[in-house]
Amino acid sequence: MQRPRGWFRLNTSGLALGLLCVLLGGTACGPRQPVQPPVSSTLTPSEVSPGYELQGVASYYGDRHQGHPTANGEIFDKAKMTAAHRTLPFNTQVRVHNLKNHKTVTVRINDRGPYVPGRIIDLSEAAGMQLGMGHSGTTPVRLEILSAPAERNAVYTVQVGAFSSEKRAKKLRQKLVRRYNNTTVTPYDSSAGKIYRVRVGQENNLAKANQLAQQLLGENLPAVVVRSEE
Repeated sequence: MQRPRGWFRLNTSGLALGLLCVLLGGTACGPRQPVQPPVSSTLTPSEVSPGYELQGVASYYGDRHQGHPTANGEIFDKAKMTAAHRTLPFNTQVRVHNLKNHKTVTVRINDRGPYVPGRIIDLSEAAGMQLGMGHSGTTPVRLEILSAPAERNAVYTVQVGAFSSEKRAKKLRQKLVRRYNNTTVTPYDSSAGKIYRVRVGQENNLAKANQLAQQLLGENLPAVVVRSEE
């Protein structure tokens, strides 16, 4: 959904190293804990098909975003079995397997995120509780795609930060635009107030977007690929 999912700030030691968790353009998850990079958290277009599986770290969100719009325009309801994913088409049905306790839950993708590197899916609070996440906030999972709508032309971009300060967002853009011409700052009125998202590139090919994200990660930026149809 178009709402904050993390915070990043700059400090005097440098832009890249100064990005701390600030409203990274999506949901607020459960209690934050260190997470390991996912085995596979993004898809190529041909992989959006029933039976395809992904592994990574799941988180969940609830009260803070209750009643606010999700990325596909629905109103978020923490009691429904829904979830956010950065690149899967809206209305994709996904079975989530908790690799710690072997519980499962089936959710429908209606939102975008999580925007925290290393996480693969953000579950509604109800889905997280059914999966046995409790107050842990995160857990390793396997995603099994059950069904997906027909693909339409999608555009992918790489988000490298989101700020409550327009000045800081523009400062990061000025640094990046020297090497990446298509770097933008986009304001958004989120559930936590206005934020400024910094995004790089516009790719019709997800593999190319993933390559760009890897390049930006190499520059110590919290780069995540997101489908930008919303």
